Amino acid sequence: SLIRRKRRLFIGKCADKDNKKLSDKYKAACRTVKIVVKQSVIDFGISKTRQINFDKLIFDESNSTISTKKK
Repeated sequence: SLIRRKRRLFIGKCADKDNKKLSDKYKAACRTVKIVVKQSVIDFGISKTRQINFDKLIFDESNSTISTKKK
């Protein structure tokens, strides 16, 4: 919805180039979208890293129990 709002403001800004209020709203929307996208990318990377580490711990634990059973 943020991207849609940004797009609508862009269309309005292009249609009425002299409207300072629309231009300011568009700039604010651009900043908001930039912040939200950057935070989403960071959160995705963190969650992916946690999942990989969790999977690695489970794999290591299962391998250690298998190797102790063979001895």
